[in-house]
Amino acid sequence: MMRSLRIACRWCCKRKSHRPWFGCLRYHKKQGSKARVDSGSSASLLFRLACLIAAWLVVASSLAPTRAYAQASAATSDQTFREGTSSSESTPSGGTNQLVATNLGQVASYYGHPTLSRVPVDIEASVNLWDHRTSDLFIEDQFDAIYIAATEKAFAVYPRLAPGTKIRVRGHLDVDDFFISADTIDVLDKQELKTSAPVILSELELGEFWSHYVRAEGELTELARMGSHWKALCSINDREFVIRRRDESSYFDWDRYLHRTVIATGTLSCEIDADGNPTRYFFQTNEADPPLALAAESTRQGPTTLPTEPTSIATVLQLPVGNRPVLIRGQVTEVVPNRHYLLEQDGNHLLVRSNIIQSAMVGNAVDAYVYQSGPNTFCNLYVLSRGQQSMPPPLTDVRQVDVNHLPLRVRLRGTLVTSHRAGNHSYLTLRDQGVDFVAKIDSVMSNLESLALPTARELSVSGTAVPVSGNAIASGGDVHPAFVIEVPSMTEIHVTARWWQFSPSIAIASLTIVAIACTVGMICFATLWLRLQRAADDNRNLQFQLVQSQKLDAIGRLTSGVAHDFNNLLTGIASNLELLQRSSNQPASESAENLRSAIRCTQQASRLVRSLLGFARQTKVELLPGDINRTVEETALLARSTFTKNITVTTKLAQNIPRCRFDQTQLGQVLLNLCFNAKDAYDGQRGTITIETQYQTDGNPGPGFAVIRCHDDGMGIAPEIRPRIFEPFFTTKKVGAGTGLGLSLSYGIVKQHHGTIECDSKVESGTTFTIRIPVMDQCDHPANAQSNQRSSSPQTIRRTDVAASPLIPDSHHLSETTDGHSDVMPSLHVMLVDDDHEVRRAAMLSLETLGHRVTPAVDGADAMSQLRNGLRPDVVLLDLIMPQVSGAETLERMKEHDQSLPVIICSGVINEVDERLEGCLARPDACIAKPFRLAYLDETLNQVCERTRIEQSPAS
Repeated sequence: MMRSLRIACRWCCKRKSHRPWFGCLRYHKKQGSKARVDSGSSASLLFRLACLIAAWLVVASSLAPTRAYAQASAATSDQTFREGTSSSESTPSGGTNQLVATNLGQVASYYGHPTLSRVPVDIEASVNLWDHRTSDLFIEDQFDAIYIAATEKAFAVYPRLAPGTKIRVRGHLDVDDFFISADTIDVLDKQELKTSAPVILSELELGEFWSHYVRAEGELTELARMGSHWKALCSINDREFVIRRRDESSYFDWDRYLHRTVIATGTLSCEIDADGNPTRYFFQTNEADPPLALAAESTRQGPTTLPTEPTSIATVLQLPVGNRPVLIRGQVTEVVPNRHYLLEQDGNHLLVRSNIIQSAMVGNAVDAYVYQSGPNTFCNLYVLSRGQQSMPPPLTDVRQVDVNHLPLRVRLRGTLVTSHRAGNHSYLTLRDQGVDFVAKIDSVMSNLESLALPTARELSVSGTAVPVSGNAIASGGDVHPAFVIEVPSMTEIHVTARWWQFSPSIAIASLTIVAIACTVGMICFATLWLRLQRAADDNRNLQFQLVQSQKLDAIGRLTSGVAHDFNNLLTGIASNLELLQRSSNQPASESAENLRSAIRCTQQASRLVRSLLGFARQTKVELLPGDINRTVEETALLARSTFTKNITVTTKLAQNIPRCRFDQTQLGQVLLNLCFNAKDAYDGQRGTITIETQYQTDGNPGPGFAVIRCHDDGMGIAPEIRPRIFEPFFTTKKVGAGTGLGLSLSYGIVKQHHGTIECDSKVESGTTFTIRIPVMDQCDHPANAQSNQRSSSPQTIRRTDVAASPLIPDSHHLSETTDGHSDVMPSLHVMLVDDDHEVRRAAMLSLETLGHRVTPAVDGADAMSQLRNGLRPDVVLLDLIMPQVSGAETLERMKEHDQSLPVIICSGVINEVDERLEGCLARPDACIAKPFRLAYLDETLNQVCERTRIEQSPAS
């Protein structure tokens, strides 16, 4: 019986040296519709499906780009030859854009290809077999043979074609299953004389010459006929093979060839078992193939004489053992394919062995020519169908089975007792009404895993009841089976009850109640869940809108003050530069002072921009190491720029505070909210806001806390209001003057930092808010963290790392020599990539002033072009935001070109480096903020180049 195509393909993969048989794979997949399909449990099928999906995802993720290209190429080629244009031939390597196989030799080269799934074909070949009754089409050329999956339209136009007919097949090769799906088939006017290749099947290894047109000899030992379909079993040197022929145009008697050597000509194929192994050869022939012929040595041998008078089964059972055939007219009521069939006549039964019998014979009235090869052992010689007729029902009560009158056709149910396997068969021991019996299944052609036997309680089996054999009894079991049921296929065995099931009536009632309860519960739950989700979404949206409103309100209050400070700084810069322009008669000391004043204004503006960008960012809380004092200074700078001159913001910073883990943006927002509240507490009067930091241990074991106090001398908070100040939406301000979320958000942010916030206030005496943030452990001391950071290459650039990294100088942390320049360092070759002409010109002059050689590039494309043309700079200074090719994309291309090339990001939005580089596979060696000072730039360049040189040295 034919099994799955993919099973056959797995067997063929083990023997790639024998390519000729691949063409029959699709044929076996189609023939699988005639075979028995195993019925499996839902759990087993779901488990297999999950495994297949997981395996497919792994393979698809690794081969997706190549497979997508191959499929695109195949689709293009398919469309090309459909339109009648010529397409070039290609090798399996896929060197051209169009892959079109023009002969079966090229088709064979794609077998087992790791990336291609389908390849267009345009092949001229000759027909081996063309039959519309089975939709079989095999072709062959001078290289190989293969099976073609043709459309019904092709078979409707040409029901049958003679071997040797030339056809043109256009379609595609399915590489995984390895067959050709034909889109169009053209029958050409050419016709060649089809010659069959002589083979000796006993000398071949199973699978060779699969799909080829051959001829072979063998002794005909058994026959079966059903209508126009003939089957014959032949053997040669203990190698059996089957001949199948459909012939509606002529009548002939193969029975005269029994026990004589015959010559078979046709298309060669193989039968496949459940494990994917070929079992025996068979010839597929029809009216267009030469008929069965006698071999030369058998022409002198007379035909076997068959009896003409029928004999009853009761009489046959009384005959002595012998090879003399007898004719029995009865009905085939049960078949185990390729093993035996049960012949029934007037209530008597006879089990007849047959190596070619098929399930299609069940229910047929037959003339069976059988002979007795041993005691109670009968073998088929020739079975001829005389048409279908109704069958008597099988026995369904185990008490009605008479073991003295076996074999019998039965359909029984029983409780599963045990199971075991012996040889090629599996045995299930069942018990019903105190009687034990065994169900015998061919494990080679069946798969018991689909039954999920560990949970099975009751089974129903149908088949032929025969006497017990030795292997049917399980060793060590306390069972005594009365008979064995030969189960023909997996379709005749079913699990009727499992251990967790009730009786049918109770199960139906219980399932109905459970289904109704579950339905009602699911509806209620779904309704409640949808309402809760809608309410939660509404709350989140409202909260987000209010938070944004609070932040926009704060930014709006910052705008006027920041704009005022910026105008002052721009005035200072412009005035000093204009004085320098007019300094032809001005002393050098005054010009130097003008320069220093402009630089100080630039530094102040840079710090103000960084603080404003950090406050405006929307991000989640990131607890990263940082300096509390620096955050307080930046917040105080923003507050001073925002408030009027009658409000003074002062800071008292302790210098012994260890580093803490906090979010610089979120903590700055908390301090700014406190400053705004303190400013409102003065109600337009003159006042002072003091922000103080302190390191506090409280004598407890542990790292201690960084304490931040924000104090004002305003009107204070009444005692009855103080417990509610951290409640959301609670405010004492006028309508429209506040949202009531400032202190609530501050409380939540501090809690996310694992800290506390407290309020101490007295009416008319002022208010002090105290924030405590845990400091880092000793193992995370700044010195250790800094040394670790220096010794390891940076993997990510975080917002706080930009300020704290020693590779990113800042005006608060680096000092210059007395003459305004950094220490003398070696001259470097710097590639400067910036799209802004003025920035690029100023940076070039700055780098040349430092003694470096500069190669400018107007954008990322220009920079990559120079690198590909052989330019090898020591370091690249790269702008992050550029048109067309962005800085992130340019960075990734540069690292792909040369992984060891140092790249420094230079940007005016240094706080957004992480966001800008999201999705980029490469990381810069350092970052520097615009505007920058020459000393900071020079030190960063030399540190990065020195670190790269050390990493690339042999000693490292």
